[in-house]
Amino acid sequence: MLAFTMVFGMVGCNNKGVNADKGDNLSSGGGSSSGSGSLSDYESGNTVGGNTGGSTGDYETEDKVNGGTSGGNTGDYETENTPTTTPPSGSLDDYVGGELADLPSSLIDDEYRTKDGYSYFYHHQHSPTTMPIAAWVAPPPPCNTSIGNFTTNQITLENYKTLAESGINTIYGLYDIILGPNSASNPNVSNALRWANATDLVYYVRDTGLLNNLNQSGASVIENECSWYMNQAAYGGTLTSDEPGIGNPETPFNKYKVAREAWNQTKYKGIKNMYVNHLPSYASKNQLYYGAGMTGSEPSIDFTGKNWGNFVKAYVETVKPDMYSYDFYPFREGKAQFADYYFSLSTARREAAAGNIPFWVFCQVGYFDHVSTLSEAQMRIQVSTALAYGAKGVQWFCYWLPLEFSPKYTAGLVDHFGVKTLYYPMVQKINKQVKAAGEILMQCKNMGVIQIGNSYDTIPTGDLLTTYGAVTSTSGSTGDAIIGCFEYRNTGKSVYYVASNNFDVGTTVKLTFDKAYNVSVIQNATETKASNQSSIELQIAAGDGALVVVG
Repeated sequence: MLAFTMVFGMVGCNNKGVNADKGDNLSSGGGSSSGSGSLSDYESGNTVGGNTGGSTGDYETEDKVNGGTSGGNTGDYETENTPTTTPPSGSLDDYVGGELADLPSSLIDDEYRTKDGYSYFYHHQHSPTTMPIAAWVAPPPPCNTSIGNFTTNQITLENYKTLAESGINTIYGLYDIILGPNSASNPNVSNALRWANATDLVYYVRDTGLLNNLNQSGASVIENECSWYMNQAAYGGTLTSDEPGIGNPETPFNKYKVAREAWNQTKYKGIKNMYVNHLPSYASKNQLYYGAGMTGSEPSIDFTGKNWGNFVKAYVETVKPDMYSYDFYPFREGKAQFADYYFSLSTARREAAAGNIPFWVFCQVGYFDHVSTLSEAQMRIQVSTALAYGAKGVQWFCYWLPLEFSPKYTAGLVDHFGVKTLYYPMVQKINKQVKAAGEILMQCKNMGVIQIGNSYDTIPTGDLLTTYGAVTSTSGSTGDAIIGCFEYRNTGKSVYYVASNNFDVGTTVKLTFDKAYNVSVIQNATETKASNQSSIELQIAAGDGALVVVG
């Protein structure tokens, strides 16, 4: 998810600096210190470059970083929708959540939480059937970045309300950051947790020192140094690292293994997420070995392409995480690049199920390396196909446009100042379908997929089905599709997620059953029921999807 940190330097956001796991460097700053550019750069339309966090051989830095169009015109930045910096009513204390309460045993006792393809991870702030819909970049504090000095505090109730209204239910901090031990005085994380709690959002804290601290001091570091934020009501997990490398293949991911073992000795085991996101199969050989933004001598082992499965397997088997999260951005350099897209979904599904955990995917909002914009269908297809493959969490890159990105980039639901971009209503609509369908899919096990028509990327043969459950035949009069086939636990019903496999043309899909059934369809976040149906025909818009429950 932190693709941009390999292109741009990190920032100073009321913090004193950190050497993050990926080599990200935060310069010193008090939120209002000067940057290498100014906000006047936005007015002139100049493209202001940033510092690189790795070599030009890194997988995202190979892309040419050009300017692009923003969600509004340049006049919007200075004059429109400037968030308040104080609570609209009451005080921050009115929104403080209590300390972590005794949690119900059902949170960890459900056998299906860690049962092969049924596995799921949910946040106790929401129900077990609420699919996590997460996003990278929470509203930021004042920051001095490589392209300018952002002086407004965006960690406000107003901005968190806008975030919640998008349909995102989980947000990841970036600039509101914990720098390691003795950071209790940092108000940014405290305020973010308060506003998240006020708007029913789950908030993940970015704590760059926790991984090393757990390795050095064990579980005690959590109680002694982290309980002040971990006990807050909105806290869902800690971003301990992003896009790490495997390291020594003889002791793969050893630092994460040790940290996880320490984490599991605390009350947060299985309840709060020690979160790590992973590199895609198209990352470079060096990145998959050393980590994003890191360099070293030529690795002796290659985990790129079809070897990526060994990388995923090593992490799942060694670390035993609560879930597996990874990037795959199919629209790069102004064009679709789907090579190994379904291989990646297939690999994540297989290895996660083998480890009795779910997998989550990152989906792309706009371009972060090109002037082009994405269509709604291009964003929908990423979500629809991931759901059809059994993903139990959808993540967006990004919600808030990263402050290192030129304002011409289109990679956010809101821009640098919280103004909604063209993507906000699109993703809001997509999220409504994810929420509705997720209520069922969180209780299901993916059994494979049925392919109709063509595909941008070859679907692995081992995943392909021709029939499943109540469905005896499928046909498509127009367009391309994949149909995710699911076992719906404890119901005897069959579930299907019919996903358009084309972002230019919609599809018509017919499902024929072995007898007449009651059928429920969730499409465009609306449920339609029909009885005594021996077949159904669905009209699916380009890139879209529909959930079908039969029985």
